[in-house]
Amino acid sequence: MQVKPDEVLCPNGDASQLVAQAPMPTKSTLFWRNFIPYQFIRFAALNLSIVRMVTRGHDWSK
Repeated sequence: MQVKPDEVLCPNGDASQLVAQAPMPTKSTLFWRNFIPYQFIRFAALNLSIVRMVTRGHDWSK
């Protein structure tokens, strides 16, 4: 018997119960999610961390 992924999360097949139990974001959280300058800073920081990870993974001495 195969178990579908949605059956693992919602055994009775009703995802609305899980959604109803999720916490609502605060006004502060919604503000920071929609504040473009903050999103740009987060985007740049993520890209820099990825670049650092890639450059450390490459052996440039060869």
